[in-house]
Amino acid sequence: DVICYGLSLPLDEIEVLNTCVGLYVGWFSALSSQSQPGKYIPAIILQDRTKYSLIILNHFQNIFYPRIQGNVNLQLPLCQNVLTTIQRIPSNSKLKWACVLEFLLTICDVVLSPPFNPGDLAEHLSDHLLSVLFEIWMVACCYQFPPPMLWKALRDKCISWRHHASLVEQWNRATSALTFSVVNLINGSDFCQVKVAKEDLIIVPTELVADHLMQTWYRLLHTLGDIVHLSNAQIISQTQKFQEFNKNRDQNKINDVTPPPHPCLDKLPETFLKAIQGV
Repeated sequence: DVICYGLSLPLDEIEVLNTCVGLYVGWFSALSSQSQPGKYIPAIILQDRTKYSLIILNHFQNIFYPRIQGNVNLQLPLCQNVLTTIQRIPSNSKLKWACVLEFLLTICDVVLSPPFNPGDLAEHLSDHLLSVLFEIWMVACCYQFPPPMLWKALRDKCISWRHHASLVEQWNRATSALTFSVVNLINGSDFCQVKVAKEDLIIVPTELVADHLMQTWYRLLHTLGDIVHLSNAQIISQTQKFQEFNKNRDQNKINDVTPPPHPCLDKLPETFLKAIQGV
């Protein structure tokens, strides 16, 4: 509980935050692997690795909540450290992959769902967040295929993040790699002539069986909802976080003059183009 509280401190307490993150990262890495843990791991948490791994995972959420004050460049490395740790979870870990996916959906929603301004944590972290989400999702499809409830949650969340161009970029990356694999599966290896970067292809685990590969491909293709909506700022801004922003903005408008839409919506035409190119 003390470390959990420490992860929620303001950025003025950066030394405490660094210590808490470093401690938890070390413990989580040892607990989630099958290797012999070091002597610095408390004996009590070794008695139930899965239980305490999930507790640490839930506590990690606190580091992603935006701080009202402080330099975002202090928070960014802490978040990146946690994300890198999640990426390194070994495939033979006894952790429930569904719990890892729920954690990733939660922190992505915390960071990505509100309208963002230049220099915000979301602008700096969105690409890394989403790349980890899609990569870990592929791993989960390989070892513990996500239930329908999680697929629905992924789609619902992604629809509320569509004001981020990085979502479309990472979606393009994942669906291109899956499409390449599916086409070659159906028609034989080396059939697909579409060029996909090697670093993108490796996000599809070689252990992913044919049935799960096809299901993953089909479900991810529909994750963004109707692609045409990306060309309509009015539809994209109908999410709860945008409505909260618009309500607060309308309360503060001057001389009954309606202010323009949030500037993060200005890049939607470019995002729509990227989505169409991906399709």
